[in-house]
Amino acid sequence: MNGHNDALRRTWLKDAKGLFDYKFFVGTGQGAEAAALPPDTVFLPDVDDGQGAVTYKLRAALRWVCERDYEFVYRCFPDTYARPERLLTCGFEAHDYHGDFRGEHATPDNYPSGGPGNFMSRRVMELALDAPIEGPGADGKHTRVWPYADDLWFGQVLNWHRDKGFRYFDDSRFINRGSRAVGPLKTNSIVATHLSCPDYPKPYSPGIIAHMLDRHRAWLASQ
Repeated sequence: MNGHNDALRRTWLKDAKGLFDYKFFVGTGQGAEAAALPPDTVFLPDVDDGQGAVTYKLRAALRWVCERDYEFVYRCFPDTYARPERLLTCGFEAHDYHGDFRGEHATPDNYPSGGPGNFMSRRVMELALDAPIEGPGADGKHTRVWPYADDLWFGQVLNWHRDKGFRYFDDSRFINRGSRAVGPLKTNSIVATHLSCPDYPKPYSPGIIAHMLDRHRAWLASQ
């Protein structure tokens, strides 16, 4: 994606090797269908790769994950800087839905912001595989934005199944305050930070790559 995936490979994902599996998911419309993709990239032929279809892309990616029997997934975007060793120790395995609830109630009628990434258990991922995004059955708040607001949509999917007693957790170490906010340093406990919001109204602006590299340099220089 215009160099954004490579920026992750050059920074925090280098430190994820040997700790956990990771994949980039790409759809159609930006050349992936005719390209030789690297081993860490999965092509989803049935979904568009544009921002307006990101929820369909999430649903297809979760199907790929569940078909391979993963018990948990941390999903984020190419404008997220995270520390892999902290992802492993943040306590996600005790919850079904773990991330930045913005200090609000971590309950079925809410959702964690997608920007700094969030954890999902297999129990909740499976509910999304056939859940409607548009049309019949897609009932709830914000239905108009669901095709491109995947965090809102996934939160509503779980709200449809609130009787199952899923475990939610609001983790203040996941930060959704843009590139001017402090990111993960060895002197703090921040796990992940979203670099776009609110500084860049358009996702994946070229400046995000520079901020990704800056975040990594700051991590390396911190004591």
